[in-house]
Amino acid sequence: MESYTSQELSKQKPWQKYASMIIGAILVGFGIYIGDGIMIAMGAVLIYIMIYKKTVIVDEEGMMIHYNFVFYRKTSRYPYSEFTEIRAGVSPNNETNVGFVKSGMTYPVLLTTDEAERVIEMVLEQIPSMPVKYYVPKPKKFRL
Repeated sequence: MESYTSQELSKQKPWQKYASMIIGAILVGFGIYIGDGIMIAMGAVLIYIMIYKKTVIVDEEGMMIHYNFVFYRKTSRYPYSEFTEIRAGVSPNNETNVGFVKSGMTYPVLLTTDEAERVIEMVLEQIPSMPVKYYVPKPKKFRL
């Protein structure tokens, strides 16, 4: 049985994850210094959100999403019949963001270009009428 595991979306912008964790630590430290419980809680929540992991596995049966928080674990399984279309954004750095659309909401999966092609072929073998839309993602500009 073929299965493909998504790459971490945070690898696209590692500086964003580390900067958010630093800001969370600063909030916690400053909150402790001035004795503000709300600021401590905000910093702790920011750090907690940055620690959580989401793993997406695509196989012949459908898509499985593992949410792995520190205190909470959840697994959701979606068969391909629940999705209405596939959106594939091919970037020049050998990565493709495959989005499975269900009820207007996109579930993104970051794969290499070769894996994304195999995943799309695997889905189309099961549901030939599934529309696939390809797009080129716009380059993101760095803004402060």
